[in-house]
Amino acid sequence: SHLKILTLISLTFQNSSLILLSRYSLGILNEQYLKQSSILMSEILKLGGALFLGLWNFWWRRSQGEETRKRLSAGNQSPDPSISSYLLSILLSTYVMSPIALIYFLQNYLQYFALHHLAAPIYAVIAQLKILSTAVFFVAFLRDKRIHGYQWRALLYLIVGVILVQYSSASADSQTQTSLIGLASGLTVATLSGLAGVYFEFVLKQSEAHSKFGIWERNAQLSLCSILFSVLSFIPERERIEQHGLLGGFSWVSWMCVFDMALGGLLVGAVIQYADAVLKNFASSIAITLTAIVSVVVFGQSMTWLNWSGIALVCSAVFLYSQPTQKPVENKKQ
Repeated sequence: SHLKILTLISLTFQNSSLILLSRYSLGILNEQYLKQSSILMSEILKLGGALFLGLWNFWWRRSQGEETRKRLSAGNQSPDPSISSYLLSILLSTYVMSPIALIYFLQNYLQYFALHHLAAPIYAVIAQLKILSTAVFFVAFLRDKRIHGYQWRALLYLIVGVILVQYSSASADSQTQTSLIGLASGLTVATLSGLAGVYFEFVLKQSEAHSKFGIWERNAQLSLCSILFSVLSFIPERERIEQHGLLGGFSWVSWMCVFDMALGGLLVGAVIQYADAVLKNFASSIAITLTAIVSVVVFGQSMTWLNWSGIALVCSAVFLYSQPTQKPVENKKQ
């Protein structure tokens, strides 16, 4: 319970800080660097972080007594494997995380079309459908999980609240024409986002029960696959890379964004491990709300009554979803 709350709070503040840093980097400083480069660097850092934490846990297990090691391994692996066999086993079973990495790759690729073929208000609405798709996949794939009626209402409040928080008159005046390819791309991105989160949770919690790998090993495997897919995204940008280099336009602020993204990747895994994919979306939505409030002070951004109404809805959604489930009272026969 304590780890669940801690990871959710940490992910909320990490998401909020990343939004603020990105806004400062791209909006205020107007830095020009490849998005693909920042994603690649963050995955490399995340890989290093996950391996470090995995090895630290590995060494800790080896330092325990023989009986403790056997109990911790629970029969899923040799109580005292060598470091080389441990690392090799991670590498050889990396394919398990390849579907998630592929989904993330397709999601980023399709998001490009959605952003360029949808009016901003339409995209804001469609993007938040990932909250609904996550809940649907959550119930469909994780059979031991259930979302109650009042929690479905909370999810709807959350979707509407986040849309209102992000609404601005400037985006409403967007001249971008909405097209069929934009709608299809946006809906596919929302669906893939929900699928990736739930599948990640399925793999992590199956690993906890039946595999020798835990959260850090799976994060390392996901980063390995993501790095391979990231290389493909540089193909359309090869001329720019030849002129300016892979890290052209990077500054200390850019690197802070990269470190923040890497931290976020590790925290997402922790949240899904100790909480679930639906609560991960709550953390992300609260981060958007928190960022909107901080932006009033930091960037002088104005807030309308619609934005404040959205914040109130998000808070209501969090309160409603977190209510304990009431068990029906059975009438005993006298």
